[in-house]
Amino acid sequence: MRALELALMVVVVALLYATLSAVSVMPKLSLRNDYFLLREEARSVAAILAESRALPKLRDPELLRTVVGALAPPNREFRVEVVDVVRNWTLTVETPNFGDCTLAATGVAMYSDPRSSSIYVVRVTLGRITGG
Repeated sequence: MRALELALMVVVVALLYATLSAVSVMPKLSLRNDYFLLREEARSVAAILAESRALPKLRDPELLRTVVGALAPPNREFRVEVVDVVRNWTLTVETPNFGDCTLAATGVAMYSDPRSSSIYVVRVTLGRITGG
């Protein structure tokens, strides 16, 4: 009888340990997976923006914000920085709530325009506001 009680106590302690460790580990894994997802989304948006032939024409901040807003997934805040390395100008736009993001990831892409002999570096940072 003592052996059965001891076995039940071991099972209860093991289940309690598994439950508590899952409660503390799962949110961390979830945030890590969210980060990798954001990073891939940011890389995709940066690559699409860099490979488009419209990039040299996107010098208006509102136009760039509209295009990136259409490319970015819903419910994501973003900051986009386009740098023309040859002409040494930078254009940066972001959504109003980007500073409130608690999780963000950056994707970088390069584009060289043979017609205008320019090299562009596109840095897209996508963020998400987590928690309450």
